[in-house]
Amino acid sequence: MVATLPIELELATAIYDQELAARQPWSGIVKKWQILWIIDLLGSQAVDTLFYNADNSSERYSAPDTIVRQGNIFTY
Repeated sequence: MVATLPIELELATAIYDQELAARQPWSGIVKKWQILWIIDLLGSQAVDTLFYNADNSSERYSAPDTIVRQGNIFTY
């Protein structure tokens, strides 16, 4: 099941709009209900990401843990 939000995604409403060179790091706070888009402009770059709870850094998103628990990389 995929949850969808009744939100119009428009660049004009973006809090951050940054283009980064390959291998350039970025760090920022994404608050609850904000949406983070990562777009590969050239279509050939992998994106490594780390997400931590800003209030409790021991709580984090782990792609490998998610893949192991789901048995795949896709959500349904």
